[in-house]
Amino acid sequence: MPSVHVAGVGHTPFGRSQLSLDDLALRAADESLASADVSGVDAVVVGVMEPMGTVGEAHVSSKVMDALCLPPRAAVRVEAGPATGASALHAGFWQVASGTHATVLVVAAERLSHLGTRAASGVLARIATEGERALGITMPGMTALLARAYMHRHGATEEDLADLAVKAHALGARNPRAHMRRAVTREEVLAGPMVADPLRRHNCAPLSDGAVAVLLTSRDGAPVTVTGIGAATDRVRYQDRRAADGFVASRLAAERALGMARRGLADVQLVETHDAFSNLEWSNLEDMGLMPPGGALTASRAGETMPGGRLPVNPSGGLTAKGHPAGATGLGQVAEVFWQLAGEAEGPQVDARVGLSHSIGGFGASVFVTVLEAT
Repeated sequence: MPSVHVAGVGHTPFGRSQLSLDDLALRAADESLASADVSGVDAVVVGVMEPMGTVGEAHVSSKVMDALCLPPRAAVRVEAGPATGASALHAGFWQVASGTHATVLVVAAERLSHLGTRAASGVLARIATEGERALGITMPGMTALLARAYMHRHGATEEDLADLAVKAHALGARNPRAHMRRAVTREEVLAGPMVADPLRRHNCAPLSDGAVAVLLTSRDGAPVTVTGIGAATDRVRYQDRRAADGFVASRLAAERALGMARRGLADVQLVETHDAFSNLEWSNLEDMGLMPPGGALTASRAGETMPGGRLPVNPSGGLTAKGHPAGATGLGQVAEVFWQLAGEAEGPQVDARVGLSHSIGGFGASVFVTVLEAT
């Protein structure tokens, strides 16, 4: 099986944008191609979560291809909720690893901010089942229940939860592509409006616009290689699951990705994890086995998840501060790991050769894990 390398990355700033979906994708794609020593593209994978609901467009794969001036090359659109960008990368990975194509451009984009909070929340609520929506269940509400359960089991406090937001925003302030680029204090977080008890405004990722492109190739010479990918799903309706205190799919996806990479948990030196809500930093690390139960809380209190710590987590600022343009988010996490491993991070640079990206679709219903290594 051919090796799959990351030859180049493009990434628009996350935040509020007046650009169209096509223009966002074009800017990210142009940057990725300009940064890579690759002569051409054989195929394109497009990741957009909800184009009909967000921008009123269908058949976006062909429209993006037109914007990129890449017809008649093959193009396909994939979707996996907020993990869409990561699923697009995995689809592109297999096109290269199978030998079907030598070079595949993966581009993911989303526009949300123009809808306003109420309308955008309505679109995102469709991730849950119809029955859950009828009961008024929301993603913030379900995640808040998970947060309270974690706090009860391990003795985490509201101050601990606030400190996760303080960490994220401090790192986001140093990331020129982040949506939220202002550091906050614990006092500011605790004084903020409650979204779903105990989650306050700064504990929740903002609605963002943005696009990311990653150029995958079997040709040698790229600075980073994708050595393992893993994906898993769980029942969408939370009450149908066997485990209610975490995401089993995260454990399975991590096991599969690390198994393909022939790496163990101890080999991981950097993590970009899906923290759409602050408390997920704790539970995600533990669900994947990177920390023991309660260990993520202990590690965050000790500063071990900061750049320079034992296991740096989300040096980009994570979704909470970097932003969350849904369909583009997962690919943005991969881009952040790439820059860190290549020594090209624009924010805090960590010392790592093996990094892991972890992206969640819905409330743990689909998970994609990607292991990348410096070549």
